[in-house]
Amino acid sequence: MPKKVFIDMDGTLCRFHDTEKQYIERMWEKGFYIGLKPFEEFLQAVSLCIERNPGTQFYILSAVLETEPPFAEDEKREWLHTHLPQLSDDNMIFVPAGSDKSLYFGQIDTDCYLIDDYNKNLFEWRRSGGTAIKFINDINNKGLGAYGGEKGHLWNRESIHYNASAMEICLQIEQYVGISTDTRLYGFEGDVLPEQFMKLIPTYFEERHTIDNTLQAQIRSAGEVLADYASVPQKMYAFSSEYVKSNIQSLGEKFKERFETDDAMLACLEKCYELATVNGVSMTKVMGWLTASINHDMAWKTYPVTSSNLMSYFSHQLARDELLKSLSPQINSLLAEQKHIQRKMYMPSPKEVIRDVIQGGKQQVRLSDRFEKLNESIEALKSEWKELTNADYPNIVFGRQEKPYSQYVTNPTIKEVEK
Repeated sequence: MPKKVFIDMDGTLCRFHDTEKQYIERMWEKGFYIGLKPFEEFLQAVSLCIERNPGTQFYILSAVLETEPPFAEDEKREWLHTHLPQLSDDNMIFVPAGSDKSLYFGQIDTDCYLIDDYNKNLFEWRRSGGTAIKFINDINNKGLGAYGGEKGHLWNRESIHYNASAMEICLQIEQYVGISTDTRLYGFEGDVLPEQFMKLIPTYFEERHTIDNTLQAQIRSAGEVLADYASVPQKMYAFSSEYVKSNIQSLGEKFKERFETDDAMLACLEKCYELATVNGVSMTKVMGWLTASINHDMAWKTYPVTSSNLMSYFSHQLARDELLKSLSPQINSLLAEQKHIQRKMYMPSPKEVIRDVIQGGKQQVRLSDRFEKLNESIEALKSEWKELTNADYPNIVFGRQEKPYSQYVTNPTIKEVEK
């Protein structure tokens, strides 16, 4: 029987406890679960484990409150589709919160492993015959009776720490589970390391474009119309898979001879090209993504490139770009409104000044209040932008050299103001 590894979500894969102080109340809000941030190194370790060990069955085992809205489970599945796309829905299991997780699988044995951050779940799993591994995040296992553990009790058995590197965690899981692995990944012969991978992308993309351009010419000569299909690349591959297969094989042989690449590297290069082509992402953009990720320690810093990592990374980057596209107009719209208010504050028309003098400066108070609220919203969106891009949103400065509005309204009479 194959070994089975069950992995918890909240507090294990996801940073469930640091979204906001009011996270318990927010659990009922739509979009809460989709927006949860992962424990990055552990997530990538799980992804790498799945990639390295096709003979082991990996499952997500997460609890859902019975009182939660019906979209909670759907959002959790969507989160998993984004961050662990290699897992199917059949490998995502959701049980009622507070229940014994071991009761939903019939007879379990020592080859059934649960990785969870909550002692209660781990003890129940062990009592039922399974093997328990604790995920130690940044708040549990302190013996304080708080989230993740009983008061005065610390877990002293097999455990995984959230701040270890992805590869360390991956090797640790394999050791605990007793998985026998070959030496084709990370630290051994045949690794696909980010720097080596990036050096080959421009040449590989150029060669593959040549193959696709030739294939497009063949499709047109056969009377096919590419515009009739939603996805040109998919149509191309369906039209002549043998042509593509044979030419990719020839290209692979050429790369092995010229650059001494292996099958693992070629598989990653082809997967990268396929994902870029199908999603309409240029080679320049792909290189920019990878360079930024390595430089900012966001991805592929401590673990190798794999086909499944590429799928997850493209999905993450495309979602990030869509979010940036929505953030930019929001910020610009608020900046425009702020600029309009600031113009009134620094360069008001005579009528506005007269009206405010008559009202005793009330208009100025309202404008200042609105300006501050806009500023808070803008700063929050800019922080989100910086978190996504590791760069500040371009600042627009205006009105700094103008005469402050307050100097107008302090004049005691309309006559003096009009002067």
